[in-house]
Amino acid sequence: MKHAVKASLLAGKEVMHYYDLPESQVEAIAKENQNSVVTIADKKSEEVIRDYLSKACPEAGFEGEEGGQTGRQDLRWIIDPIDGTANFSRKYSDFGISIALANGNELVAAAIYLPAKNELFFAAKDNGAFLADSNAFAKPGILKRLAFLVMPSTWPVGGYLFEHKDDSAIFSNARRIHVAAQEPDFAKMMVSTGFSHSHEKREQAVREFYSKYVTKFRDIVQPSSAVIGLTCVARGTHHAYPHEFLQVWDVAAGALLVQEAGGKIFNWDGSGWTLSTGPIVATNGQFPFEKR
Repeated sequence: MKHAVKASLLAGKEVMHYYDLPESQVEAIAKENQNSVVTIADKKSEEVIRDYLSKACPEAGFEGEEGGQTGRQDLRWIIDPIDGTANFSRKYSDFGISIALANGNELVAAAIYLPAKNELFFAAKDNGAFLADSNAFAKPGILKRLAFLVMPSTWPVGGYLFEHKDDSAIFSNARRIHVAAQEPDFAKMMVSTGFSHSHEKREQAVREFYSKYVTKFRDIVQPSSAVIGLTCVARGTHHAYPHEFLQVWDVAAGALLVQEAGGKIFNWDGSGWTLSTGPIVATNGQFPFEKR
């Protein structure tokens, strides 16, 4: 878990370097369709993560959005270097770095860092989920500018003068997070959701899922990034986060956060979720509704 946190902070430093550049210098390039994009920051972020973790934990392999599968896959780091790349490319703060360690299909450690929001989440199996005190690590944008003004001669090219403060303080000052309490009244529930890059999957989701539930809740919000939706469930601000299609790197770290915060992850048919690609419902434990 501590290595996942360290890697996410190092990647956050790299990502915020590009976030501060003009949009014209960080081109978003379409991948499988116009809704799915990648930038140089995605690639640099994953390089930083793999470089650190390959040295810190040489026994583990990797599964990443940009770098694919390398090394052993029975014990592997699952990486999304920037979840919410479209948001990142438009200078919208709903994006984050997602890192999880899986032993087979069992998630054992996770970190999610939202650098533009300066929020850091982490979890280890059977040890709870936590939100770090932001005072325990640097606020990259602020310190970057301050350091350059005070000591321009020490400014490292392409990087930050400070990453964070004391490693031990990150963990000792963190607060434990919990999913929302069970809500007897559907009309008082807050749900967030996201949509697949595939138009066909979006249409299928509307027919098979959203049409059943869209009128039941107080509100359905669109965070437009899985790391945001999953951390909102884990920290108890939202009751659920359904999504019709996620890759393992989109969901792995967030799923462990939700589970360690007391929540549950389901497939859309109500069966228990295992680490896989496809639709999910991350919840405070109240789904599937029809079985309540």
